[in-house]
Amino acid sequence: MGNFSRNPEDRLKDSVSKHYVGVRLQQGVPLLDADWNEMEGIRKAAHEALGTRFIGNGVPSGSDGFRVFAMAEDNNLGIRKGDLLVDGRMISCDSDTTYALQPNAKLTDTLTTPVDDTSFVAYLDVWEREVDSDEDKELVDDRIGIETCTRARQEWAVRIAKGSGITDMPKPLSGHVHCPLALLLRKKNNAKISAEMITDLRRLHLTLSEGTKQPLELFDGSGTLLYGCDHFAQMFGLTASAYQKLLESDLFFAQSFSNATGREGALISFVFQSVCAAARTAETQALLRLINNADGLKLMEKLYGAQDEFEKTVTSLSTKPESVATLNFAKKFRQLLDGDTTAGITGLKDAVFTKKDLEGSFKAQQRINQEIGSRTQILPHGHLALIFKSGPPPGTVITVGQTYRYEYQMTFEPVGPGAAVEETFEIIASMTPPGWSAKLVNNDTGAIKLKTGDTTALQVDVEIPAVPAVNESTLNLLVRSQNNPTEMTANNTEVSLKIGGGGVQPSAVNVELLLPVMNLATDTLKIGRGGPVGLAGKATNIQLRFSLLQASAIQEEYNVTFTASAPNTLEDIALVTYPLGGAAGQEKKVTFTLSATDAAVNNTTGNLTVRVEKKTDANTYKELVIKYSVNKA
Repeated sequence: MGNFSRNPEDRLKDSVSKHYVGVRLQQGVPLLDADWNEMEGIRKAAHEALGTRFIGNGVPSGSDGFRVFAMAEDNNLGIRKGDLLVDGRMISCDSDTTYALQPNAKLTDTLTTPVDDTSFVAYLDVWEREVDSDEDKELVDDRIGIETCTRARQEWAVRIAKGSGITDMPKPLSGHVHCPLALLLRKKNNAKISAEMITDLRRLHLTLSEGTKQPLELFDGSGTLLYGCDHFAQMFGLTASAYQKLLESDLFFAQSFSNATGREGALISFVFQSVCAAARTAETQALLRLINNADGLKLMEKLYGAQDEFEKTVTSLSTKPESVATLNFAKKFRQLLDGDTTAGITGLKDAVFTKKDLEGSFKAQQRINQEIGSRTQILPHGHLALIFKSGPPPGTVITVGQTYRYEYQMTFEPVGPGAAVEETFEIIASMTPPGWSAKLVNNDTGAIKLKTGDTTALQVDVEIPAVPAVNESTLNLLVRSQNNPTEMTANNTEVSLKIGGGGVQPSAVNVELLLPVMNLATDTLKIGRGGPVGLAGKATNIQLRFSLLQASAIQEEYNVTFTASAPNTLEDIALVTYPLGGAAGQEKKVTFTLSATDAAVNNTTGNLTVRVEKKTDANTYKELVIKYSVNKA
């Protein structure tokens, strides 16, 4: 080691532990070797930390550094010239060389012919050593005839260790770092190392400007992540699975194309596989987080194009009498692709090409998947109930710097006959406006698995900081199905907290919308005028469930009222009264018909508030708000 007043390595460890990031020279004070070395060490440590933690190990684009390749010589390997980044250190091999002739060959073991089939790992060992004037005479200043500063030199050696994977590399010595280069599968009694025995383990094209993108992410107004790469990957994967199941179903070949010609069969297979290929490619890119928001739209454009060609081909070939089911499906499919104003359907085409709306295109493709899934039964189905069950004790005053716990009941209910299925549900807790934190209790993954018919409890802690950005905020608890979020999504916003206010308590009575399936937070119910219920532009049926949150042995009456926010848009529904509790039962399912008035103007929007209230206690009630729009034929 050179003549240092303080050991540079010890001084650097002390500086790093104190989070020093630089050295500042003052006027009128001596400049010491320790200060100089500390400054250089801090800079170097920061550079290596950046490379290690944020870039990784690998070969940059335009280089093939340290590729291990086969050569004719026995028990030897070629080493390609080029660069390699290892734990933030740029290592260079100046020219092609071999294992036996590499710069530090004398420090490596000689390769021998194995007596059994054996696997080896070739890896790069990197370290630094000090160079002084005994080795490099240029370090002596001729004007004064003495050595000035020593140098730190980067050294490397390609080494070979027995093993079948990266974990078999030996632990580096102090000051050394290792990087895997290749897996060698050598054959017994064979001195040659041929190309088929070598598997490259290097990471290639390690160039941020080419490979790094801001991952696809869509947020709501409060900053909560709504959809990311993982959500898009699930959606694309489900798209491919849905089409594959549809191809295998009776709807196509067994019914419509049982006597298809060779050409027709090839066309059908081709358009199916084109959609699947587009979806699987998009799924892979999303899983690898290689797409940003702009890329997401491009992938949706390609998926639209493949599905557009699919519908055109299927329709053109469905000319036989037995093709009625296929034509009906194709008609509905075209509505979902291109939209239908009369039916109130926003299509994938408008979202992708006109509005450039990534979230809208995501939801439009979900609706397409749901339509296909309903015909092939690949999607989980059910009703998702999310009920606020308890909060802080009555009389609690909300104060800063405190945490308050709220409990909800979540139920995955069946909507028809069939075997129970298991589904994964995503849970997102957030505050609106932001400023306070909402965190799930005993659930770090933000997901839960339930089978049809299961009920579970969810707990959320709301923490108010000592210096809050806002004085009041609403807790939003969103739960949605992983594979069928279009049908199974529930959002509860009952809990609103205000500093200085009282704690929120759940109502003793509850009201839920069972049918039609819709997300109350985002979806709008189309309501037409009279006529056959269910047809576009005609009256709409809704099914509600009124229930008690705690079992009651006493039967009491509850009034149900309907109030539309837009005047004279909906026909009045007379006040009705239902008994709950006791012999009447703890819940009641009722169907109501909603109809627009003659005077209502098409496309008028409003909120329909359904209120269930205890007849003898106006303070015991629950309200449900349904967004609606007038859609008269």
